[in-house]
Amino acid sequence: MTMTQHIAFNTLDFANRLKAAGVPEKTAEIQARLQSELQQDMNEKFDEQQSILNELTKHELATKNDINMLEAKLESKISMVENKLIVKLGGIMVGCSALLGSLVTFFHQVH
Repeated sequence: MTMTQHIAFNTLDFANRLKAAGVPEKTAEIQARLQSELQQDMNEKFDEQQSILNELTKHELATKNDINMLEAKLESKISMVENKLIVKLGGIMVGCSALLGSLVTFFHQVH
């Protein structure tokens, strides 16, 4: 994580400028304090946003080519599973046919 440089705010200088412009001393001090708090809040918000941005940039983003390659791999895997399923179902059908043939033969011999 990188360190963020914040904008420094000089409350004394700000208050003195306000007083020099004719703002009453108490009002100038309050405004300087409030401006300092606002600057601090803005710095904190900036840090939060920077942290979120840093987190987002850590993750790889998929390109269209990446997605196309993944799609091709998935289609290939699906095709392999379909072929295996067909072979297994064929084996089950052959097994059922053999069993049915055996049962028919058995029942013909019994009756």
